[in-house]
Amino acid sequence: MKYCFILFLLICTAPLSFAAKTTVLGLGAIVDNDVANARQSAIEDAKRLAVEQLLGSFIQARTKTENFMLASEQVFSSSTGRIDKFDIIEEGKLDDATYQVKLIAYVNSEAITKDALALINNNQWSKKPRVKIKYSPQSNTASKQAKGHFHQAISASLRKEGFLIVEGQSNLDASFELHVTVIGDQQASEFQGMQIQTNLLNVDGVLLNSYTKDELSSFAFSNKKAGSPSSAYRSLAKELGKRAAQKLTLDTKVVWLSKLETPVTLSFKSVNPAQIKKIESNLQEAVIGLSALKTESQINNNYEFSASYAGWPEQLYDQLTQLSIRDDIAFNVVGFKQANLQLAVK
Repeated sequence: MKYCFILFLLICTAPLSFAAKTTVLGLGAIVDNDVANARQSAIEDAKRLAVEQLLGSFIQARTKTENFMLASEQVFSSSTGRIDKFDIIEEGKLDDATYQVKLIAYVNSEAITKDALALINNNQWSKKPRVKIKYSPQSNTASKQAKGHFHQAISASLRKEGFLIVEGQSNLDASFELHVTVIGDQQASEFQGMQIQTNLLNVDGVLLNSYTKDELSSFAFSNKKAGSPSSAYRSLAKELGKRAAQKLTLDTKVVWLSKLETPVTLSFKSVNPAQIKKIESNLQEAVIGLSALKTESQINNNYEFSASYAGWPEQLYDQLTQLSIRDDIAFNVVGFKQANLQLAVK
């Protein structure tokens, strides 16, 4: 019996697993001097605000802009039951018509992560990933000309499908790498005494996960068209670029929406112990979907954390960027390369 009692105490006093926490103010209207009902309304208002504050950046990092308000409203409304517990810090009448409660809410972040992902995925509200396009060297003038037209065409088509294209040098990595080979050629022929030039365009590509280098999709298309090379390649590139983008969209739909757990690292330079303690607290308490956070290395004032994240590194980057706007968050996000995110003290 004694051991059972000790075990009970350990369970009750153990830290909440997967718990995020936040401090919020809730308000309730006092109607007909019913303070008790106003108090309960204030508590429910605070619980909803807690979920909203914790989940807002997580949803925004994953949701199309036009669907954000709809998605967030549904997730916030359905997730107040995920409050594991709350501690009331202050409470009382703000005025004769309003009751105010200030509380610390502890949210089951694992559960609300699943809730939010399921809602976004089931309704197909998910944003598309970033893509970096890389080309094989062009061997002739026709291929170089065709490559320029194809790059414009497939970039426009992918953007229309919702993808973000990473161009040139950037502090932001892309979740997907598209490796493309473009081959242009011309063939001369004679028809009824007239010389006709036919322009051929062959494009093939492989889409890779930038971090694992796993192949996610591929395409190989070709067509030909008579006429001047410039107009012919522009027309062919538009057609083949659209077909390639549609193929990539279909093949990545399941992959991008999958509920993956990604190992990530978070790097900080030139931070003192007090700053890193605040940052670590921010990461543990405010970042939904982040778990198993631990210090991997500490060299002078440079720190590196490892963690597991319910999503892609670029989604974590977007979430941390949203969070850094808040006054109580001690860091800014500098960029990310593959699964390493670079952060800095504000």
